[in-house]
Amino acid sequence: MQLTVKIDSRRAVAAMIKAPRAYQSEIRVAMKELVRDIAKDARKHHRFTTRSGNLERSLDPQVSRSGFTGTIGLSRTKANAPYAWRIHEGGGNRRDSLGRRMTNRPDRFLYQAFQRAKRTIKRELREASIRGFRKAGL
Repeated sequence: MQLTVKIDSRRAVAAMIKAPRAYQSEIRVAMKELVRDIAKDARKHHRFTTRSGNLERSLDPQVSRSGFTGTIGLSRTKANAPYAWRIHEGGGNRRDSLGRRMTNRPDRFLYQAFQRAKRTIKRELREASIRGFRKAGL
């Protein structure tokens, strides 16, 4: 009795060539959705009082061309909110019109949104990896 294992090398090589693009494509789509959802959560859950909505609009989710890096920043150009960083990290010492010292407690809404999304991030990226490899035929 004899067992033979044969690999269709043409299909295997074609799948290996296709794999990086398919994998990267799926990761990029998942990363776009993740940073969008984290920014949406940060816009919704914060302690500061919304007056004009500029601070919420200043959240700027971006994904690198490769799709392996997602960034959510407080953009000064997207909305007129130069105070966004002071609210997020806490303001410095300043005095009001009566001479009383005022300090802002930090409202780290971006960090908190990321902490709430950690499990989702891991799960979504794992699923995107599997979809990418399946799409490539591996």
